[in-house]
Amino acid sequence: MSRLLSYRGEGVEELLASHLAEVGYHAYVLASKREATVRLAALLAGLLHDIGKALDMYQDCMLKTEKGCSYLAHEIFSAIMSAEILGNLPEDIPLEARCYALQAILFHHQALGNPLNRIGELAKRLARQKTRATFSGKRAKQLTAELLEAVSLLEQRQAIPQNILETIRATVQNIDWNRVAVNINSLLEAGIATITRLAQQQLEEARKPFKKLLEETKTIFSSKLVTGVLIMADIYTAGRRRAKEKQPLHKHLEKYIKHLHTQCTRPP
Repeated sequence: MSRLLSYRGEGVEELLASHLAEVGYHAYVLASKREATVRLAALLAGLLHDIGKALDMYQDCMLKTEKGCSYLAHEIFSAIMSAEILGNLPEDIPLEARCYALQAILFHHQALGNPLNRIGELAKRLARQKTRATFSGKRAKQLTAELLEAVSLLEQRQAIPQNILETIRATVQNIDWNRVAVNINSLLEAGIATITRLAQQQLEEARKPFKKLLEETKTIFSSKLVTGVLIMADIYTAGRRRAKEKQPLHKHLEKYIKHLHTQCTRPP
């Protein structure tokens, strides 16, 4: 079975499993001094943040060109797909950790704009290119294999409790992607006028188990904290700033946390 890619361009080709494992590991390490729920959320977010790239339109582009592809709006698909895994984790995985992880996955490219606006741009691009975008059964099988490989790579690091990785592995093995594929494909087949509304509906459904949590100040703070951890781990793993980095990422995380405390404690 062929492998899924996370990135291809400028002479670099990165397998999806490798990228997910690396980001998951570094996110977990970055959150090592935080409470257990945040550490677990960081791991889950890192492990799942780019699974939306399993869609045919992203994979086909990477296979056809080395000039670099657009991964526009992949975070929305990652969030919708991740919700299936997060929702099937056993009850001993705290609901809070799943909530923080899902929010981080959805907003890990927030600097590029509102995800819902980005999916509108994607619809326009697909219409111009007359590209048929799907999440096929073939890609679903490949995604399961990549996620299981990512868990195995994390095991080799020996930094994350084995029982957590075993729980994630068992959940991934039992995921039936058919329902997710139906939702994703209905979204991709929608016209420009309706895709944003349908995406919002699917995201609301994905976040439904966390509705009460999402109203709490602690959730807002912790979700943004995990988002910051995920972004830093993703950047570090991609190597985009390594040569210019003058301070350890933990230093940046501490600054980010201070900023969050200021924002979340400011009177409305």
